Amino acid sequence: MKLKKEMLILVAVMVAAVAYIGLRKTDRTHFDLPQLTPVTANKISKLEMIHAGQTVVLEKQDEKWRIMPQQWPADADKVRGMIDIVAELKITALVSEAKSYARYDLDKANRIAVKAWQGKKQVRSFDVGKSASTYQHTHVRLDGDPNVYHAREDFRSRFDRSAGQLRDRSVLSFKADEIQRAELTVAGKTTRLALHTAAPGKVEEKAGEKAAAAPEAQWRLADGHAVDPESIKGLISALGRLSCDMFIDDEKKTAFSDPLYTMVLGGKAEYRLQIFEKAEKDATGYPAVSSASPYPFTLSGYQVDSIKENLDKILNPSPPEKKAGLTKP
Repeated sequence: MKLKKEMLILVAVMVAAVAYIGLRKTDRTHFDLPQLTPVTANKISKLEMIHAGQTVVLEKQDEKWRIMPQQWPADADKVRGMIDIVAELKITALVSEAKSYARYDLDKANRIAVKAWQGKKQVRSFDVGKSASTYQHTHVRLDGDPNVYHAREDFRSRFDRSAGQLRDRSVLSFKADEIQRAELTVAGKTTRLALHTAAPGKVEEKAGEKAAAAPEAQWRLADGHAVDPESIKGLISALGRLSCDMFIDDEKKTAFSDPLYTMVLGGKAEYRLQIFEKAEKDATGYPAVSSASPYPFTLSGYQVDSIKENLDKILNPSPPEKKAGLTKP
């Protein structure tokens, strides 16, 4: 009887010990995870990223982000992606207390040090390491904390960008439906065309019948001939959301002359694009300048080929095909 009683006591002690360890581990997990102070995204005014000895600084000026000290306009979508992570940084798990940072790409050679300010107050400071194996978290280390943690989301790629990669590469932008006229110059020859809308005639409406549809606008040359509608629409669409391959920072716009193509589109404002011959035959891009960019830039061969194809169809239309059965023997 005594032995049975001792066994029961021993079992009770073991159960209590297991419960204590479990509760202690749970409490420790919650205790170890840092609770970050919330940051309001639209109040962040400065970001700094340091990676492999290179520093990128972004500052918000008049509600627009610029890359400093060059004052280059930054890509708003890319900056927004970083700001969202900084503002909503969420620590989800403790990964390591061993201070072994290289295995997580948090060593000096591989980490991306991120800092954020609201005015003159620094509100975030953390290091970004590699993605977790689940690709749903990122390894991070917080300023003043030697531990490695998992942060929610896979976001290293958002911060792993150079100043050039963060630049806004938009070099011409407008709404297609505002364009009413165009001036196209190829091989020294200028062709002008305009959008014409036929005046609607009077239509007698009868009971139960729909009114006649409004006449469609047509692009026509100065001599009145219509041009291929799809080609002019394609050209306007491409130029209305034109982004470059890269900027040419060591040259001014005035350094380029004798363009291959000059396109001037008129609407609420005048939009101009000039494309020049490649500097070298094996160069991958064509130098170009536009009225919307203070910097010269390059367009890819694919972009220029597409523009050239539309210009050819507009300026050199194919003769209409003869309909079967109407040709004379």
